[in-house]
Amino acid sequence: MVWNISLSRKSGFFLGGLCWPITLLAQSAFQEEARSYNHEQSLLRQGQAYLRAHRYEVGLEKLNQLLLEFPEHAQGHYLRGNAYYYLKQREPACTDWRKACDLGQCYGWTFATFERVCEDPS
Repeated sequence: MVWNISLSRKSGFFLGGLCWPITLLAQSAFQEEARSYNHEQSLLRQGQAYLRAHRYEVGLEKLNQLLLEFPEHAQGHYLRGNAYYYLKQREPACTDWRKACDLGQCYGWTFATFERVCEDPS
């Protein structure tokens, strides 16, 4: 099979085998996804840093913002559960740990049931 890779002036909108407007759309979508991921990670890291510094209220605010924008974030629910626990708010801590476990991160829920912090509904 012979490939004709020469581009005429009319087909000069091809780049790497893709039409130029499609390439721009893909690049734009990738950049938007990268911005979203960076924003998500920024909120998560800020929340973690405030929790490590024992500034639980501020950490809770960052984690609330994270979960408002990314409600299925397992680590966010786990960390927010920790913040509630340190603020002696048992019920919301258990709710977040349970949600984190439903999403695949069961550290908090395992601790809570082992230490009998939360009642296992089953």
